[in-house]
Amino acid sequence: MADEAGHRVYLPVLLRADPPPEPVVVTAAPNHVVSDGVSASAITVKVRSTDTVTIASNSVILRTTQGLFPNGNTNLISMLNENGEAYTTLKPSLVNEVGEATVTAQVFTEGGSEVLGSTTVWFEPLEVDPAWVIVTTVPSYLPSDGASTTIVTATVRDVDGIPVAGSQVTFRTTVGTFSNGDVSVIQKTDTNGKAETSLNAPAWEGQPMQAIVTAQANAQDGTEIIGTRKVWFESPEPAPLRVEVTTVQDEVPVDGHLRTMVRAVVREVSPTLEADMGVLVPNYPVTFSTTEGTFSHGSTSIEATTNMSGEASVALNLVWSKEVVEATVTAQVIAEPTPGAERAVVGETKVWFAPPETNLLRVSVTANPGRISANGSSESTILAVVQQVDGTPIEHYPVTFHTTLGTFDNEDTTITRITNAAGEAQTTLRSPFGEETLQATVIAQVSTATGEDVVGETNVWFAVPSRVFVTAVPRKIPAQVTAVSEIIATVLDDTGTLLVGYPVDFSTTLGNFANDLPFVRVSSDAEGVARATLHAAPALDTAVATAQIGKGDVADSVTVEFVVGLCRDTEPNSVPIEAKEQESAICTGSLEEVPDNEGTVDDYYWFYLSYGQRVNIDLTHIPAGADYDLVLHDAAYEVVAYSNEYDNLDEYVEYASPYALTEKFYLRVNAAKTTDTAEDTYRLKLVFTEPATGAQVQGQGERPGPAVGPGDADPALPPKPPASVGTSTFPTRGE
Repeated sequence: MADEAGHRVYLPVLLRADPPPEPVVVTAAPNHVVSDGVSASAITVKVRSTDTVTIASNSVILRTTQGLFPNGNTNLISMLNENGEAYTTLKPSLVNEVGEATVTAQVFTEGGSEVLGSTTVWFEPLEVDPAWVIVTTVPSYLPSDGASTTIVTATVRDVDGIPVAGSQVTFRTTVGTFSNGDVSVIQKTDTNGKAETSLNAPAWEGQPMQAIVTAQANAQDGTEIIGTRKVWFESPEPAPLRVEVTTVQDEVPVDGHLRTMVRAVVREVSPTLEADMGVLVPNYPVTFSTTEGTFSHGSTSIEATTNMSGEASVALNLVWSKEVVEATVTAQVIAEPTPGAERAVVGETKVWFAPPETNLLRVSVTANPGRISANGSSESTILAVVQQVDGTPIEHYPVTFHTTLGTFDNEDTTITRITNAAGEAQTTLRSPFGEETLQATVIAQVSTATGEDVVGETNVWFAVPSRVFVTAVPRKIPAQVTAVSEIIATVLDDTGTLLVGYPVDFSTTLGNFANDLPFVRVSSDAEGVARATLHAAPALDTAVATAQIGKGDVADSVTVEFVVGLCRDTEPNSVPIEAKEQESAICTGSLEEVPDNEGTVDDYYWFYLSYGQRVNIDLTHIPAGADYDLVLHDAAYEVVAYSNEYDNLDEYVEYASPYALTEKFYLRVNAAKTTDTAEDTYRLKLVFTEPATGAQVQGQGERPGPAVGPGDADPALPPKPPASVGTSTFPTRGE
C-alpha cells in the first residue's frame, strides 16, 4: 500500500491465536427435545490431553440433572474409544416433562484431579391443538334481578384429552352480559386449559328466559371448536337439586371383583319449568354412605366432588365373604340454602355381593431395582399384582412373600400384605451383607377358596464390588497436621454399575485420617463414591493411601507426597505477644530483614502442652555465616529449655511439660547472628507425643507464675558462652 506521495506504507497485522482446546468437550444433538416419550438427544463426549492436562481415564462418568440415560438412571459410566470419544443418549423420564437438563462428563488426570465438561439439553412440551371445548356454569339457574351472576368456565383439550394452555376463547351469550358489559368477551386458557368469565343476569320481571352461552376456540388450521351451555333466568327462588345413584354392577362376585363403582349424578332442576331434565352441576360436594362394606379409605362414608359432567364416583369394597350380602348405598347433597332453610337431597341404590363362582387367578411379581448393593442396608421394592385370568385386579386379597436371601420389612424372610384397588401388594426386600454376588429368589403366594396355591416369582441380585478406583486431591500437601488431601474411591460391581452404601476400608502408611487413626471405614454415597480425609504428618515422605473392600481382593492405592510447608511466622512476630500458634509440622521460616524496636529479628511461636506431653523441636538448614538458637519459654516467659550450638550447627530441644494443667509455651528462634550474603531462612520441625501410660515427669508440677513485663520486649536469654571455649556450655541433643 502507498501513501499520497507514492511511498510504500506497511500496516500492522493482528494475528489472533486460537484458544487452547478443552480437555473434555460435551455436545448434544439436538439440544432441544420434545417430551413425547420417544425423542432423545445424542450425547457425545470427546476427551483429549492438552499441554497442561494429561488425561489418565479410559472411561467417563456421565451425570444428568434431568431425564434418563439408556440404563434408566441419571448416571452412567461409558468407555472411551480409541479416539477418546464416548456416545450415549438422553431422553425425558416422563411424557410432557419440561425443564433444563445439565449433562456433566467427569474424567481424571494422571495426578488424580477431576476434569469436567458439560452441556445443556432442553426438554420442551408437546404441541397440542384444540379439539373440543366443555362449558360449565355455576349456577345454571339464577334470578333475573339485574345483579346475580354465574361463573362460566370453558375447558379446552386436544384429541388425547391433554389441556391446551394459552388458547384464545371467545365467549358469547344470547341473554345477559359478561363482566365487560358486552354480550361477548375474549379470555385465554391457563395451564389447566381453563378460561373463565362471569355472566350477569338481566333485570326482567316477565317469564323465565333461557340464555345460550357458547365458548369458541380455533384449531391451528382455523377450524372453530365450540362448546355450548344453557343458563336460565327466572324467579329468585333457589333451584332444587336432584341426585341419581347407580352402580357399575348390581351383583358383585367376591372372588376378585371385590369392589364396584358407585356413581351419583347431581342435577339442578327448575321449579317453574315442567318436564325439566335439569342441568348437570359440576364441582358440588356429595356424601356417600353404605350399610355394608367400606369405601376406598376403609370407612362406611366418604366425601366426593362432582366432575364437569355432574358426576361423582367412589369405589365400594367388600371383605371376603361366602354369603350373599345386600348393601344400601346413599348419596346426599345439601341444596343451596334459603335463609333459615337448608335441606338435604338424597338418592340411593342397592348392591348385592355374591359368593365366588371361580377360583382362577394369576400372580405376577417384579423387583425394582433388580440389582442392589449387598451392604446390609440397600432395598428393593417387591410388587405383586393379583388378577383374575381376564385381567381384572383382585382387591383386599392376602399375598404372602417369601425370599431365599435378605429380609423383608418385618426383618423376616416371610411377610403377608393385602392387595389394594389395583390388585397390588408391596413390600421391601433388604439386602444382606456379603462379599460375593448372590441371587435371591422372591416368591409371592396366594391361596384360592379351594385351597390351591398360586405363585409368582422374581429374582433380586445382591451385588458386591469388583473394582475400585482411588484418586487423591491434591497429590502433594505440606508436612503439617492441618494439611489434608481427600482420598476418593469409586466403587463398581462386575457390570460397571456404581455401588451405593458399600463399606470401604481406607488405610495409610503415613499420616492419619479425620478420626486420628491411620485407618477408617466409609460407605459409598448415592454416586458410588466413598471419601476419606487424610491429614499429613510432620515427615518428608510419601504416604500410600489404600481403599480396600472385603477381604482385600478388591483394592487400589494412591500416593500423597508430604513436602516442606511454611511456618506460621507471619510478621510481626519478634516478641511473645506477637507469636503465632504452630502445629506439628516440618516447615520453612524466615527472619525479618528489619530489626524491631528492641533491635532483634527473632521469630516467636506458641503451642499448648498437657501434663507429660512431650515436644521434640529441630532447627536445621541454618544459612552459612549465621547463628540461630532455640529457646523454649513457659507462660511466665521463663526459660525451660534451650539449644545454643555455635554458628550454623543444627539446634535441638526436647521437653516434657511438668505442669498439672495444660499450659501455653513460647518457642523462640533467636537470631544470635544473621548473614548479609544469604536469605535468613531456616527449617523447623515440631513433633508432639503423648506420655506413655504411667510415665512420671520430672518437675514441680506447679502452674508458672504471672508474666513479668513481656509486653513489647523479649524475655531475658541465657548468656552465650565465650567463643574461646569452643563448645557450648548449655545442654545439647546428646546431654
